[in-house]
Amino acid sequence: MSKWQQWEDLPPEQEEKLIDTTAQTLVKHRAGLLGQLLLESGGPITCLFAKFWLGLYGPYLDFVGFDKYMALLRKRSNVEKLLDRINEMEAKRGLEEHKKLEEHKKPEGIPQGKRVYLVLSNLLIAGTVIVDMAQLADLISLDLGLLMLANLPMLAISYAAYKLKKRINKRRYVFERNENIDG
Repeated sequence: MSKWQQWEDLPPEQEEKLIDTTAQTLVKHRAGLLGQLLLESGGPITCLFAKFWLGLYGPYLDFVGFDKYMALLRKRSNVEKLLDRINEMEAKRGLEEHKKLEEHKKPEGIPQGKRVYLVLSNLLIAGTVIVDMAQLADLISLDLGLLMLANLPMLAISYAAYKLKKRINKRRYVFERNENIDG
């Protein structure tokens, strides 16, 4: 195999291999969109800068191992191939993630036991609020220790109900987002 020189174009098989490994690395580290933005925002200037940097800093880039990447970016067709390959891999990764979400999707709705708990906790909280308001309005007279003893469990129940409802809403949001992806 002949030794590649910096001023030459890369062999086609080496270009394809480098395009694949670069796209895989970007998609693997979830930087595909960033890579696309950087490559597309430069347009034809990307190729000019690659030629410039390779000509100016070629030996240093060779030492670090970036010379082949700069040689790859010298040709606009390689930049377009890299963008296409990133698009393909991003789409493939998106489908795989969607399939994983489908496998782990929970059924929609609140289970019966949790629904009963939420209704009872709401009734108990409403009852506690009514008793507290009646105490404040001097409609009833309760010992403050007894009132506090009644309020503490209600606060614990209301906090648990709040957390349960928040978790259910989060699952509902994930479910609706997955439905929007399908549709």
